[in-house]
Amino acid sequence: MPLVVLRNTSSNVIFYDLTASNPVMRTLEPASAKITEGSAWRHAFVIDSYSDAELDAILMYLREVVKP
Repeated sequence: MPLVVLRNTSSNVIFYDLTASNPVMRTLEPASAKITEGSAWRHAFVIDSYSDAELDAILMYLREVVKP
């Protein structure tokens, strides 16, 4: 699955599961997680599911919460 690793330690692996339109934070034991490089998944696959109006709303939100 496509994911973004937040923490990968000897006690746990914490990551965002990007298979849902709203990423889900998950935690696994290291023995049950196998992280490999080279996925064919691309952000563009998900972005295509949003309308221009939805992307504009997301951009406005991000500009509001991420102030320089």
